[in-house]
Order: sequence, then structure tokens, then C-alpha cells
Amino acid sequence: MNNLFSSLQIAKRALSTQRLGLSVAGHNISNVNTPNYARQQPLVEPGVGGAGMAGVEITYIRRVQDRVVDERLRLNTQELAKWQTLSDRLSQIETFFSDLAGIGLSGALSDFWNSWQDLTVSPESESSRLVAVQRGVVLASRLQGMNAGMEESHIDLDAEINRKITETNEITTRIGKLNQEIISIELSGSQANDQRTLRDYQLAQLSELINFRTIERKGGSVQVFVDSLSLVEGVRVTELVAQLTADSNEGSTSTASTKILASNNEVAVSGGALAGLIEARDQHLPSMLTRMKTLSESLITQINKLHRLGYGLDNSTGLEFFSGTSIDDITVNSELLADPKKLGVSGEVSAPGNNETALEIAQLQTSLTIGATVIPDDRQTLTVESTDGWSKNDILGVVGSSDLNRTGTWAKILSVDSGTQVTVKLFQNPTTKTFDKRFNFEQEDGSTTVLTNKVYKDFDGNYMTIDPNPTDELDIDQLANLPADPETEAFPENKLFQQWGGGVANSSVMTGLPQTFTSNEVFTEGTQTFNDYFAIMFSFIGTQSQQAQRNSDNNELLVQQLTDYREKVSGVSLDEEMANLIQFQRAFEASARYIRIVDEMLATLMNM
Repeated sequence: MNNLFSSLQIAKRALSTQRLGLSVAGHNISNVNTPNYARQQPLVEPGVGGAGMAGVEITYIRRVQDRVVDERLRLNTQELAKWQTLSDRLSQIETFFSDLAGIGLSGALSDFWNSWQDLTVSPESESSRLVAVQRGVVLASRLQGMNAGMEESHIDLDAEINRKITETNEITTRIGKLNQEIISIELSGSQANDQRTLRDYQLAQLSELINFRTIERKGGSVQVFVDSLSLVEGVRVTELVAQLTADSNEGSTSTASTKILASNNEVAVSGGALAGLIEARDQHLPSMLTRMKTLSESLITQINKLHRLGYGLDNSTGLEFFSGTSIDDITVNSELLADPKKLGVSGEVSAPGNNETALEIAQLQTSLTIGATVIPDDRQTLTVESTDGWSKNDILGVVGSSDLNRTGTWAKILSVDSGTQVTVKLFQNPTTKTFDKRFNFEQEDGSTTVLTNKVYKDFDGNYMTIDPNPTDELDIDQLANLPADPETEAFPENKLFQQWGGGVANSSVMTGLPQTFTSNEVFTEGTQTFNDYFAIMFSFIGTQSQQAQRNSDNNELLVQQLTDYREKVSGVSLDEEMANLIQFQRAFEASARYIRIVDEMLATLMNM
């Protein structure tokens, strides 16, 4: 009787085992489309019941997974999310510089230079002046539009970073709650496979947002680290906060940096979408905005420097073409908008057919301007007995002076204002040296200052108005007339070069104190033209965008390979699960038949 009753227990265990096996197979099939689901597999073992046979039982239901592959997949997903996000953002920045339809900055720059080129041909044309002014308006508008667009991108990136931080905190909160459920369930002796699957799914979602690593602790909880700080430890969760730090000098959001804090400690974010957003916001966008500011400020400075010296049809002069100081406030001078005849095209007063200033501005298109060094540009208006023979661009110096010791003050004539006044730009050698002298009414020894345009320059760049070597046989004029060697075409080393042009050599006594007015900035020769600078800037952001896209594509392939491998190991195969269903179903039917047979045997014994 005991053996028959033991048989009933064996049959009962068999039914229970096969039923549970059917449930596991059905659970796997129902989750065939669940993201990040790891199929479950019952571990079937012989039952243990002392020395006799005890049938069968499912001792454990395991989740089929390769932890190494899961960890690598999370790490590569972090990289993929970073590069995908950065690629998208760089593509948006790139659109600011695009000129496919001819309505971008490149087209506006070309049209602007062409309008000044047209003025060199028709300097008296009022319609050409109007076109130049309007194209300046378009150029200023495009620059301001680019600045506004990039500033809006900063605002959008700030909002997106905060959204990603919120998502991260929500996910870590869910992970903390799942930790608590897993600990409670597994402490009771049950398995928390579905909770573990949900937690793995949350970790997969988190890997798209931020870089992290995990450690599974005793009891089943997982600890999540970002950098060296713990975001999730058991049921305790630390929230992240995004802190916008403005530039220390100007407080500008365009040059601000982003800090991610956890418990007031800064976290180094190097992966996930957050890393891509922060890099775009704190590195690439400010870099391009700084380059655009350099372009705008150089454009304003260079155009205005030349335009102030030009004369309009009404002889107006001293006007700046652009108002404003940088990309955010650049506009065309309102006086020029009101009356384009004031546009400084001529290089001489009362000479409407002169195109000298227009030509100088047009030549900026091909001049090495960007990257120039700022040097002093101090000017004086000098009152003398006579300006006869003096011409624009002549060099003036004090009679009897030499610059062999590099301490003399010299001047380049900017304009001959009248028969007794001349405006000059002062300089010393080297040109970057700070001024310690100016042209005064009296010299240091008490003698009257006599200026002359009979100035020479030697091979070393030294200016002089007297014979540099009185002991030799040649005077200063003879040194200036030394011819080149007919065979080598080289001048002798003591050759001097005349520094006056259209006028004649003439000296004049200063009769009044010089007037010093506003110091301006000029540039030494730079390294790039405006067009080259913009082209290189566009090429730079394009290269950065392509590199980000290339990194994104490479990581996408790797993530796809790891995902495929994970699906091969952990994914649900419907064919395999259907085979398991049939196997457990047949075993269940056999177990039920076994119970019926044992029951019949018991009935026979009872009826004897």
C-alpha cells in the first residue's frame, strides 16, 4: 500500500512539474516581442525522497543570459547614443552655414564684395551706392540671423539636457523600486525573474542616456555608478541635477558650461545622449559662435577703418559703414541708410570720380585680414607753414633725424586737409612699440620742429632724413640714386629708398600745437581672407559632423552585432518553445494516465 501511495506522490509531482514547464514555455511565448526579455528555462531534476524514488521536480527557473554580452551591449549603446546625438546636433549647426540656395552667409559676403567692386567702376553712381548699402544690410541681417539661430540652439540644448536629466532620474527611481521588490521576493525564497527582466530593461534605457557601470550586491540588488558616484544603491537613489555655469567674464550663455551634479558632487558624463548634448553645447556651438564673432568683428573693424577715410558725393567723411561691435548688434550706419550719397567711395575730397576707398574695401575680399595683430593707430592733425609738395601716403619725419636707434617718431600722411593742415598716423619702429614721443611744437633742445617728407628708408627698415654715414663720400641723395647691379639686379647694401610719391620733397615749420584725437585699431597682415576664413569654418563643422556620423555608424554596427548575439542567447525562439510545449504536454498526459493506472490498482486491492 505504501508503494502505491508513493506512486501517487510521484505522479502528483510529475503533473506539477509538467504544468510548471508548460507555464514557463507559455510565458516565454507571450514575451516573444518584449524588448530586452531574457527567456526563462526550467531546471528539471530527479526528486529526492530518502532511499526510494521521488519522481521529478523543477528546482530552479533560470534566465538565459550572457552577462558579459549584456554589459558590453550597454557600454556600446552608451557610445552609440552619444555619437548619434552629437551627429544630429552638429548637422543642425551645419545648416546655419549652408548656402545651397544662395541665401546663406557665403552668398551675402560675395554680393557685398561685388557691390564694392561695382563702385570701383562707377564711383559716381547713386544706384551702385544704394546697392552697396542694401547688400551691407543683407550681410548684417544674415550675421545676426546666424547668431540668433545659434543662441536658440543653446536654449534648446539646455532644455534637452534638463529633459534627459529628468528621464535619468525617473529610470534610476524605477531601478531602486525594482531592487526593493527583488530583495523582498528573493528573501522569501521565491524567484524574481520578471522583476530582474524589468530592471535589465531599465538599465538598457539608462544606457541610452548616460554612462554607468553596475555591480550586483548580495540579496539581488544592483548598484549603479556614474563616474565614481553611486546613483542607485539598494533602494537609495541619488538624483542628478544640471547646473548651468555662465562664462566668468561676460555671463554669456553662448560661452557657458554645463555641470552634472549628484549630491553636490560633479559627475563626469562621457557617454549616452547627455554626453553628446553637453559636448555640442559646451564645445562645438561656442567654438563656431566664437569664429563667427571673429569674422564679424574683423569685418566691422576693417570696413569701418577704410570707410572713415573715404568721402561721399557730398564730401561727408569720417562715417563708419557698420554700426555695432559684433555679430549680435551689427547693422549698417543709419546715416548711410538715410542717404547713400554719404557712402565713402572717394579717397579725396571733392573728387566724386575717385574710386580709391571703394577699391581698398573691395580688395579686402582677397586681403589676408583674419588673424591679424592689433597695433596702435594714433593720429594727429598738424598745423604747419605749408603743405606744398606733400601727398597722401608720404612719410613725414623731423629734419635732421635718423631711426638707426629705433626711437624716432614718424608719420604717414592720411590726408592733406588744407594748405596748412595735414592728418597723419604716427608710428615707431617696430610698429608695435608703445609711443614715448610725438610731434611737438618745440624739440627737446628748444629748437623749432621742422617736418619734411624727404624721408628715406634703408634695407633694415630704418627711416632717416639725414645722411646715415657722413664720413663716406656719398651724401643722402647720392645713396638714394645708387643703381642696381646690371648682372645680378641687386642693390648695394647702403642703398636708400625714397618714401615720397606724387609730390616734391619739401620741409615745413610747425606753427601750432598738434591735435591728438581718438586712437584707433589697425591690423597687421593676417593669415586668411574673409572668404577663406568662412570656407574653412564651414569645412571644419562639416568635418566634425562627418566624424560624428562615422563614429555613430561604426558603433551602430557593433551594437547590432551584440544585439543579434544576445538574441541568439537570450531571445525567444517560437519553434523551440512550441517543441517544449509539446514535450511538456505529452509528459503531462502520461503523468495523468499514470495516476489513473495507480488508481485502478488501488481499486483492485480494495475490492479483494
